[in-house]
Amino acid sequence: MGDVESRQDRQLRPSSNLKGATLWVALCLAVVAVALAGCYGIRAVTLRNQETQQTVTCGPYRRAFGMGYQEMDRCLDDYQRQGFVRVPTPD
Repeated sequence: MGDVESRQDRQLRPSSNLKGATLWVALCLAVVAVALAGCYGIRAVTLRNQETQQTVTCGPYRRAFGMGYQEMDRCLDDYQRQGFVRVPTPD
């Protein structure tokens, strides 16, 4: 009877493989969440030249590792030097 009880006890205890698999799945989900957050996009910005009434759009860009912000800043700076101003957009 002692042999049967020890077998039942072993069946009730999670194995170390199961703990490792659970940790692995949790780690994978965390990596995916961080990756998706990093790829979330930066909304497009519309600008208008007050003299010519020409409109242009900067973006949308992906935020991957801050590169999207740099691209957006370059685009906005370039057009603003040419006389374009941001057009208010509803949220």
